[in-house]
Amino acid sequence: MYYKLIFLDCYLTICSFLYYIAIIGGVYNANGSAGQIGFIAMAITLPSIVISFFSGKLFKSANLLRNIYICSGIKIIALLSLYFLFTNPFFLISLIVLNGVLNQLIAVSKQSFDAIQIEPALRTKFNSKKAFLNEIALIIGPALGGLTAAYFSLSNICLILAILSVIPIFFLLSFKNIKRNYEEAVKQKGVSFKENVQYLFSKKVVIFLLLSYSLVVIILEMQTPLTFPFVKEKFNGDNSVTGVFFSVCGIGGVIGALIPIFIKIKNEALAILLLVIFDGLFVFLFTISTNFYLSCAIFTILGLMGSIAIVLVETKVQNDLEEKYRPFAFSIIQLAKSSIGAPLAAGAAAVADHIGAVKVLRGAAYIEIFSGFLFLILFIFFLRNTKNCPKEII
Repeated sequence: MYYKLIFLDCYLTICSFLYYIAIIGGVYNANGSAGQIGFIAMAITLPSIVISFFSGKLFKSANLLRNIYICSGIKIIALLSLYFLFTNPFFLISLIVLNGVLNQLIAVSKQSFDAIQIEPALRTKFNSKKAFLNEIALIIGPALGGLTAAYFSLSNICLILAILSVIPIFFLLSFKNIKRNYEEAVKQKGVSFKENVQYLFSKKVVIFLLLSYSLVVIILEMQTPLTFPFVKEKFNGDNSVTGVFFSVCGIGGVIGALIPIFIKIKNEALAILLLVIFDGLFVFLFTISTNFYLSCAIFTILGLMGSIAIVLVETKVQNDLEEKYRPFAFSIIQLAKSSIGAPLAAGAAAVADHIGAVKVLRGAAYIEIFSGFLFLILFIFFLRNTKNCPKEII
């Protein structure tokens, strides 16, 4: 069970990156508009705002596996429909939005399911190993996405994604010894949005952790679609070159995923705030670099820092929050991507059509550095003010 959950997560991550890169790349190949790929990126991620508001009702422990089965089935039908209807802009956007909802439901259900199945003492190692394999997925997924976008039409991309979506269903059916407390789960009432917020605000350090990580996610969501036109502007490269950048980012992530196993990080929120600042600095270096190999090295470091952040956040949420409130915490990250990151991605891509992706990415780096320092100052003041507070309040 332990390793099956990890490998399933790895597979879902590969498919997620493949879907994201291939769909955006396929649309970009069709019309060459940075503005439109920003809009497509928003259509992929924006639906997750729905998930955050209804997480308390949707993610009761008895529903988690059922959510994954049903969503996977609908996703297959939607992708097969997209195979036939991709030329119609209305159906293209509608089905991409639907797939965005389904992907977020599957992702949050899987994270919450993991937290129930894995014993508390094993969670740090589990999350590190999961992040390790996910970073390998980050090497494979974007590379496959870039190659798929380069060599297949948009309709064939949808067909490939539909076939890949069948595999998780059979994988889950093979699970044995699943922890199921159905009597308690059925009695348990769904948690309201207000109750989720009140509980989360009682965990101040977790709030800082989620805000810090959400900042990284927002900036990343804004930067990712711009990598396609950036590569074309800076290196005159195609989608396969973009896949190389995402893949070397994954190599750094593989290394970063192992670091929390060997190095104990006591203050997770402070560590992530520092990662935010350094992430912005390295993105800035990436935009001014004219050397392809140096740019690859910078992307590798960015992957390393991102992987450390993922392990810290997931472990903290699993250990510090009660089971029924975890889905809401996980969905906040998805909300950050959708409500802020995705619209910013669309806006930034539209601006990139006029001034170039290089300048827009450089501006994003400035925002990340400034925000990181601002959050760091606020967190230092928070620590000073809570020195004499009881531990349970903090």
